[in-house]
Amino acid sequence: MTIPVPESNRYAATIGFFDGVHLGHVHLLKELKAVAAERDLKSMAITFPEHPRQILQSDYRPRL
Repeated sequence: MTIPVPESNRYAATIGFFDGVHLGHVHLLKELKAVAAERDLKSMAITFPEHPRQILQSDYRPRL
């Protein structure tokens, strides 16, 4: 099934667990903005409230 997306609703997106804005996340978001600008798209970051592995493995605790 293909769902048509209106031109005004087209996005470049990244998805992940943004647990704080560190250099890796800054780089990723800058790249996202650049790709979106090149393709005349809006940019969007989709994030999770907790580390995705915690959903799959309830006793998982990320190392800090």
